[in-house]
Amino acid sequence: MNQLKRGVLGGLCMLSALAWADEPTQHKVIPIVAHLEGVGSVAGVGLQSEKVGEADYKTTAGLVIGDIEGGAFNISDISAFKGKLSFSTFAVTNAEVETQYSRGTEIGTQYQQELSGVGQFANLKTHFNQQQYWYANLGMTLVSFGDYSTSSGEVIGLNDEGLHDVFSTLVSIGVATDERDSFGDESGLLASVELAGFLFRPGQSDQGQLNYASSYTWAFEGQNTVTAYARGSHGFVLAKKSDYDEVDEVLAELNGQCPTLGTEVAQNNCSVLELELAQYIVDSNNKGNAQALGGAYGLRSYNEQYVKAANTFLQGIEGTISLPLSVGEGNRLELISFMESAQASDRLAELFDDSLYSVGVGARLNVKDTPIRLEVARGSDDTEAWFFTAGKKW
Repeated sequence: MNQLKRGVLGGLCMLSALAWADEPTQHKVIPIVAHLEGVGSVAGVGLQSEKVGEADYKTTAGLVIGDIEGGAFNISDISAFKGKLSFSTFAVTNAEVETQYSRGTEIGTQYQQELSGVGQFANLKTHFNQQQYWYANLGMTLVSFGDYSTSSGEVIGLNDEGLHDVFSTLVSIGVATDERDSFGDESGLLASVELAGFLFRPGQSDQGQLNYASSYTWAFEGQNTVTAYARGSHGFVLAKKSDYDEVDEVLAELNGQCPTLGTEVAQNNCSVLELELAQYIVDSNNKGNAQALGGAYGLRSYNEQYVKAANTFLQGIEGTISLPLSVGEGNRLELISFMESAQASDRLAELFDDSLYSVGVGARLNVKDTPIRLEVARGSDDTEAWFFTAGKKW
């Protein structure tokens, strides 16, 4: 579901980033464009309203079509509990994403999966001081699964009813520090640590995650920078459920009826998917899931949410050169290059036994505080990916 949320809400991030008006306006109608590798490209339109009501709320709403069809609405800047509260709602009526079900650094068979879903999220952010703050998130999602197909487009005859709608609740709390700009430039530390829980999913263990991230930026000769970054995630089981902790139990629920399909190729595709999916569900219930790697904010030569395991770790370095071009007051254009590596394993003691890597280049237009990113990457096993997004830096 993270792919869907990033695809829709990631597109909406471009609403404020693409506002070229010199002065704030009450209402802005703005185009939405985004591409995430493994999720697809979207285009649409959005409406952003600032200083809504006496409390000066900000609202953003948008619709997108393309490889994802859906919409989202966000209301933010609500004063509450000595901080700022925001609410987001999204609905995806149709999406086809690329996925695979091997765990660790060995990438398995690639599939296309049809999905739809709805979700609601609330976020509270409260500052201790100018640099440190804490935050809490609460979210609920409902995902419906559609057909699977091979990477070449052949539909796999798996029993969709065995993949019943999945309801999930997310809760998380974390603390962060952002010391960038403390020295009058972009130099400084950005770090966070978070505990998260994924609860109440039918037949699945309640799971937790320990997530942490840190980056340090050095600025030189004006607005050129070098940033070193690392991110880790460790999944664990909070309350184990025994419904699907054996492969045979999951296979019985899926009931793919692979032998009844018309051709040997179709039977083989069905059997491979059925076994890989069953093993992944069992491993997830018994070992937990860390944050997956891949995509615009992960290992950038891999598809979104592609590298899965109970433990993941990412480290890298990125350099930027600011071009002496006029792109509007307060904006700047950068060229970037990066190198990064990542590890993934269900056993913490084996986490660093094998690594994947990415190298890449790109261009980044910083509109006020929002970077619009066009980046390409190449990595292990000849993987290649590109993306076009608006959102946070490392």
